[in-house]
Amino acid sequence: MKASMKVRLRKEPVCFACIMDKFLAQLAGCGPRVQDEFCRRFTAMADVLDEDTTAPALYFEGRKLLNQYIPDTERQVYEPIKLAYNQALLDMEEELQSRLDTAADPLELALKLARAGNYLDVACVDNITADKLCELLDRTSEEALDARVYGLLRTDLQKASSLVYFTDNAGEAVLDKLCVRTIRRLYPNLCVTVVVRGGFVQSDITMEDAEQIGLTQEARVIGSGAALPGTQLRYVSDEVLSAAENADVILSKGQGNFEGLGGCGLNVYYLFLCKCHLFTERFSLPQFSGCFLRELELAEQEQK
Repeated sequence: MKASMKVRLRKEPVCFACIMDKFLAQLAGCGPRVQDEFCRRFTAMADVLDEDTTAPALYFEGRKLLNQYIPDTERQVYEPIKLAYNQALLDMEEELQSRLDTAADPLELALKLARAGNYLDVACVDNITADKLCELLDRTSEEALDARVYGLLRTDLQKASSLVYFTDNAGEAVLDKLCVRTIRRLYPNLCVTVVVRGGFVQSDITMEDAEQIGLTQEARVIGSGAALPGTQLRYVSDEVLSAAENADVILSKGQGNFEGLGGCGLNVYYLFLCKCHLFTERFSLPQFSGCFLRELELAEQEQK
């Protein structure tokens, strides 16, 4: 499976158009004159960004511009959704933990459950339903992780002293909590640091969510340093950059983190569902298919 490491704006205009549409939808009540002005300013801003700017970073920069027209609308829209998703998954936690406790390979199941939870992404998925989430969680018993990548992860974890876990969305982070708990039980000497978003953005997990779902009781949790819907090392705090660069193993959840961390050269394992058209085409997979990839393997493929 070969995949480009980054979503580059000038090479992926579909990402630019998707982000533009999201902003224009939020400006719908401001009238066509304001929308036209925003389009011009947004396009001009994007034109001067580095060619390797990722889609999450473009959203981050574009939202600064959007806030000049309608400040802080995201919290009003997404906070009730995040609270509902967090509670829905907390209500499922006991049952899911029971599955893990009786699993033949609890680490494999924990990774698959965490990956299935990546469905809860309101920025990429329209009409999220409880039925579809349950279907994806149930399907984990029939799916397999890439055996080669999984073997490499187990070997790395056995030797590792430190792990950094980059989270993605609220709701699904309950499944990340179960995954972190499973890893710490299997590798008790492993120092685990979990990274959440550095500010409110879309349906992504923040420190508030981490505290609500009890993630802060499972491991050290720190904010990324930016309200970016993904992780790109040029945007993170010095604390997160140091943690990532010194980690023996990194687990990265979600498309946005894949887009931002791709090409970083660190020992990253990516875990996500292919949700948007760009990703289903890139990996030649149906929507909501799972990926489990290793950064170093992908880098070797790109060099060939």
